[in-house]
Amino acid sequence: MKPDLGNFIRDAIKNTPKMSLRNLERLSGVSHSELCKIMNRTRKTPNPEKLKSIAPYIKVDYKYLYYLAGYIDEEDWKWIKRYRRSDLKAGVVSEPEQIYSAEKELSTEEVELLNNFRRIEDMESKRLILQQIKLALKAEGKS
Repeated sequence: MKPDLGNFIRDAIKNTPKMSLRNLERLSGVSHSELCKIMNRTRKTPNPEKLKSIAPYIKVDYKYLYYLAGYIDEEDWKWIKRYRRSDLKAGVVSEPEQIYSAEKELSTEEVELLNNFRRIEDMESKRLILQQIKLALKAEGKS
């Protein structure tokens, strides 16, 4: 069963050394009141950019917060985890770095594509694009 987003963030703040709600606000730029709304479940659909802003400070991959918020379905999350795990085993990404450092190894064109993907606000369009990428990877024998 997937954890509740609000409880997950609350626990992550507690379990992150020297982290508090106010520190998270200061570091991430997400207001104290917005964080409280997310944790108390009064903000039903938290802004993905805000989730992405807080993720590195509570030491979690932002994609996991997207999954907990419902922006990524369970099937896509399993796919992301599988590839992240294979990157860790291959030594591409170390555990504390999360996946953020992987962007440093992309070509200019790949970074541009990634940034364009991030600018897409329609979650259904993003889901369809991810499905096409999965199909392309399967066709190439990479999944």
